[in-house]
Amino acid sequence: MATTKDFDLFAFLEKLSSRSFTAYQNLSDEHKKQASPLVISRWLTGTNDQLQLIRLNEVVNPYIFSLGNHKELQFKLMASACTGNTKRYSWKKMPSSNSDKLKIEVIKQSLGISGREAKMYADTIQDSSKFIEAAEDLGWSKDEIKKLQTELGIEAPKRLARNDHGTRPN
Repeated sequence: MATTKDFDLFAFLEKLSSRSFTAYQNLSDEHKKQASPLVISRWLTGTNDQLQLIRLNEVVNPYIFSLGNHKELQFKLMASACTGNTKRYSWKKMPSSNSDKLKIEVIKQSLGISGREAKMYADTIQDSSKFIEAAEDLGWSKDEIKKLQTELGIEAPKRLARNDHGTRPN
C-alpha cells in the first residue's frame, strides 16, 4: 500500500504568496480535497501586509459565495490578491461568540460546508451586505433577514409613512 504525503499547508501558502496561479492545479487529487478555500483564506489574512488584506477583502471575499463550487478559481483569486512577497503567516484566533449565529448559517447554506469551516471564514468578510445578498439568494424570509441585519448591526431601511392622501410625504 502506497502512503501519500500530508498536505503541506505552508508550502501551499508560499506558492499563493508568490502569486502562483497554478498552485492548486499542481496539487495531487488527494491534496486538492484537503485544500479548503475557507481555511486557506483565513491563513492568508494572518499577515501584516495591509495591501494583501485590502486585496483579499476587495477581490476574494465578494465572490467567495458565488464561487463556492469552483475551488481552482477561488485559489487563483487568492493568488491574485497576494503581493508576491514571501511572508510569515499566523492563525487569526476566532473570537468566541455566539453573536454570529445567523451569519455562520448563511455561509453554511451558501457554500454547503460545516459550521466549523463557516466560523473560520465568517470574520474574513468585511462587507456585511454580502451576507444579506446571500440570505436573499437562499430565499430567507423577511423576518430572518431582519434578524440577520440586527446581528450584523445594519439598520433595515425604514419605510416612509404615507399621509392621509395615500402618498408619501416629501
